[in-house]
Amino acid sequence: MDSAHYLVNRLMGRDPSYHEEFDEMDLSAMKEIGNIIAGSYLNALSSLWGLGEVITVAAWNLDYMPSERVGEKLREAADLARSISKEF
Repeated sequence: MDSAHYLVNRLMGRDPSYHEEFDEMDLSAMKEIGNIIAGSYLNALSSLWGLGEVITVAAWNLDYMPSERVGEKLREAADLARSISKEF
């Protein structure tokens, strides 16, 4: 059994051996699992670096950023993270 089906089945309250093709709700559940894992990872890093910040889910997010600016913003965020870690 593949782990994606196992995790989705557990989250959806189904028998863990259920192995049908993913539907829209299953795909949404996988995205939610990814959000939970990513949030836990970021909170652990924040705690490790002593930032005291807690990452939470956005109430609403709509992205209109042109794709060419995404790389620029990621570099800025990485630079900020490095500068913060140097301060602590």
